[in-house]
Amino acid sequence: MVGRWFSPRGRIGRARYWWAYLIPLGGTQFLLGSLSLLVMTTFAGSQLLRLLDLHQDPFMLPLSPTEQEALMHQSLLELERGAEWLWWCQLGILALMVPMLAGAAKRWRDAGQSGWWALLLLIPGLGFLVAIFLGCLRGRPDVAA
Repeated sequence: MVGRWFSPRGRIGRARYWWAYLIPLGGTQFLLGSLSLLVMTTFAGSQLLRLLDLHQDPFMLPLSPTEQEALMHQSLLELERGAEWLWWCQLGILALMVPMLAGAAKRWRDAGQSGWWALLLLIPGLGFLVAIFLGCLRGRPDVAA
């Protein structure tokens, strides 16, 4: 079963495309994308706001150079940790693109088109619409696989 998930050969119907490819893989990609956005805003945004508050708070006592350096070092460590999480999320999204493209190629072939149309999924914004369109497209039984 797993070998078929990664192979772009053959054909699949609408129901199998929705339940075996689009819902689990698309949902996981959406969650990983949301997680990477959350990581970026949480780690990078909070550290940037912390550094900006130091310079704009009129009631805060000025920090010594060693305190400023320690705070900057801590902020950079937080940003580095956030970048590591972001890297893993993006790697997961890329790994899920292989079976997603294979499923789209099978679906295009079932509709009587070339499997190369699956590369439309790689276009940001349009790829999502193409994936939904493929799930609604009626297959053609008269076309050979």
